[in-house]
Amino acid sequence: MLRSQKLNIQFHDDWKTSDYLGIGMSRGDEINEWLTRHPEIDDYVCIDDGTDFYDNQKLILTNIDDGLSFENMKQIEMIISKWSPS
Repeated sequence: MLRSQKLNIQFHDDWKTSDYLGIGMSRGDEINEWLTRHPEIDDYVCIDDGTDFYDNQKLILTNIDDGLSFENMKQIEMIISKWSPS
């Protein structure tokens, strides 16, 4: 869907966080763990239907029932349009 909207976006080869970090760990913790493994990343956006992220993490909150909406696409485009091409 992202590519069909002509957004210039590339996913990291290791785009997925760890499946399970342990009891009491949040999605925000999973993102922080992933970022620790990938210090080359200087900007990112999380697209998820969960809300257990940290306030400083860029989250596009999708609807668990409807998935990625047009509004979500506009939010993603606004964030990634500020990134310089690699």
